[in-house]
Amino acid sequence: MTPWNPTDLPARAGTPTTEKLVVTFRFPSDLGRWLQREAERRGWSMNELMVTIADDFWTWFGLPPEPVGEQLEADEKALGVDRRRYLQRVLMARYHQVLEKGPGFEKKSAAHGGKPGR
Repeated sequence: MTPWNPTDLPARAGTPTTEKLVVTFRFPSDLGRWLQREAERRGWSMNELMVTIADDFWTWFGLPPEPVGEQLEADEKALGVDRRRYLQRVLMARYHQVLEKGPGFEKKSAAHGGKPGR
């Protein structure tokens, strides 16, 4: 896992308060504790964490909307799945690569002068 980088800022931090919607969520206690730990680990408020999670999900984790976001949305639509199911498929594909090649295989390959994934 890539360690958290202190320069990773919460999403949409500059949005004026007047342009924000107030929403309340109820979480199971174990999930709430995990979210609180994640926010604290980053030095963020719970609000900053939740906005970042939602924004990442909405914007394909900050990837360029053109062409990356457009292509991913087209693939999602062609597969007939929603964003959550699509990301589950992507993560399962990665899981199978890790099973076959081992954790961090791109990094290991590059360190030995080879092309990532080979």
